[in-house]
Amino acid sequence: MLSEEAQRLALQRIRLELRERVSPFSREIAQIKAYHASFGALQSSATGQAILDAIAREYEIRVFKSWGVLARVLDAETNEVDAATIARLQDIIEQELTAHEDDLKQQYATVYSNTPMPSWPALTDLRGPATAKVASEIEISVRAVNRGRMLGSGATLHFYQPVGVVQTGSHATATVSQMLDPAARAALTRALDVIETLSGPALPERTKAELAVVVRDARSELQSEKPNGPRLTGALLGLAATIQTLGSAKDAYLLLKAAATLIGIALP
Repeated sequence: MLSEEAQRLALQRIRLELRERVSPFSREIAQIKAYHASFGALQSSATGQAILDAIAREYEIRVFKSWGVLARVLDAETNEVDAATIARLQDIIEQELTAHEDDLKQQYATVYSNTPMPSWPALTDLRGPATAKVASEIEISVRAVNRGRMLGSGATLHFYQPVGVVQTGSHATATVSQMLDPAARAALTRALDVIETLSGPALPERTKAELAVVVRDARSELQSEKPNGPRLTGALLGLAATIQTLGSAKDAYLLLKAAATLIGIALP
């Protein structure tokens, strides 16, 4: 079970991460509205659907950001992953999502009031797939740990999310470099190259500068003989969270997501 101190640290970081999602989400909604308003379709069903899709994506981003924090804390805190720990992890993600979804609810209420739609999904229908995905991600991780224990005859196990490395032995170590074959490096490098070319009015100068810093960090790890797994994972997750909110960056996001799967990283 997570200690009180571990929970305190995790909650502190999760709340910071989720508060930082408010501005990017607001910008995405503004971009959607500006795009549809440019050809007189601000209150069309197409605009409504685009906003609903954005809300669903944002739910997924927020739950996986929360899980990313919890996975790191859990790995550092304890080797015991029992049913009570799993339940607590899911409770934390649920309670923090509930505490940080007012902006999503507001956008949903606005589009519901102002936009004609042939049928309306409930807000829970937009939220549900995200929480179901993260719950299954937790279960998959725990199954990997339990399987490793069976094979390791009681050896200490550690799991890393979302990299997916399972280790045995009290002093065992593992890094992403074990899975970085030339093809994976090339695919990730290509994705970073495309992200660096993103431009246009939908991409504010501040966002461009932030992307440049994270791309540089990710590229540095890729060029390293022994990449730092958590650092590379954090960089890729950060890039995904940023470009996923930009409609003009859809192709770059899909390219990055496909490349990340080659090294076992599941982007939201």
